[in-house]
Order: sequence, then structure tokens, then C-alpha cells
Amino acid sequence: HFEFDDKDLEAVIKQVARMTGRNFIFDKKDTRSKKVTIVSESPVTVLEAYQAFLSALEANGLTTVQSGPSLIKIIARRDAVQTALDSRAGSDVPWNDAFVTRIIQLKNISVSDVQQIVSALVAKDGNATAFAPTNSYIITDSANNIRRLSKIIGELDRAGADLETAVVQVQYADAADLAQKIQQIYGEQGGKGGARGG
Repeated sequence: HFEFDDKDLEAVIKQVARMTGRNFIFDKKDTRSKKVTIVSESPVTVLEAYQAFLSALEANGLTTVQSGPSLIKIIARRDAVQTALDSRAGSDVPWNDAFVTRIIQLKNISVSDVQQIVSALVAKDGNATAFAPTNSYIITDSANNIRRLSKIIGELDRAGADLETAVVQVQYADAADLAQKIQQIYGEQGGKGGARGG
């Protein structure tokens, strides 16, 4: 079992290093006075243990950054945005809470159309920057949150392509009456669109 009950974070880091064969570097001021509790009811794999460790770091306001082929830095999440992170385009995102940077390009809608949504969903210590020339977002956040954001952005981007406009000739109703009803159902924007198409 991989369990820690209110254990000092530094001791947990050392145990995880032994278990995983990974090398960690950290500033004691970031780990001082931090405690970790991880409860496991059944045996876990080394990978599952490492994921639990990353989540425990996140709960303590910390994250990991790959600092070389065999060295991982543990840093404060608030500092992660200014650090050299695992950065690339596309959807290859690890399944963990480590901070990474990903570029997500939209195909069917403008980055400005989803700016408010993306800004609201980025973690407090993360960052999302719209880059209009390539219609892309550059997002720095935990890998798991980027995975969630990528899925939401993808759905919105796809939904934009699914929208179509149709002109329907009104046969059995007054166009002005119909426009008013559409406006009541869909709000001001839908009502205006209905009146134009009416």
C-alpha cells in the first residue's frame, strides 16, 4: 500500500524518489511545514503512486517541472507560469497534475468567441493567452486541467462548425408575430436574426 498519514512532505518526496527512481530537486522553503495524507485501500502501481504524489503536491500549492532528462524540480504553482515547461502544440498531454504549456488551435470559431469561457476555467495559477494571428490559445496549467480545457474548446470549436443558417418562408403566421416569439424564446440576438430571416 502507498499510504502517508500527515507525513512531512520532504519525507514523502524522498520515499517517492526511491519508489520511482526519479530524482527531485526542491527548495526547503517550499516544502517546510507541509504535510501529506494519502490513503490507499488496495495496492497501487508505481505510476498510480506517482500520480497520487503529484496530486498531493498540487493540494499543497506545488507542481513539478522537468528540468533535465533525469531531474524533476518541485516548485510553487504560482511560479510555474514563468518557468521553462513542457511546451508543445497538440493534444499530447500527460495524465497528471504537472504544469505544462500547450498550444490549442481553433478551426471553426475565433479565439475571441471563447475568451471569457477559457479565462474562467484556467486555474488561478495558470495562464491562457489568445494569439489571434494563428487563432490559437497558449495555455499554461496543470496537465489535467489542460486536458479538460482542450475538450471543452474542441466541443465549442466543433459546435461552431455545426451551426447553419436557413431561410424559411412563413406560410401560416405573421412574420412580425413570429419574430416577437423567437425574440422571447432566444433573447434579443435570436429575435433580430429571426426577423431578418423572416
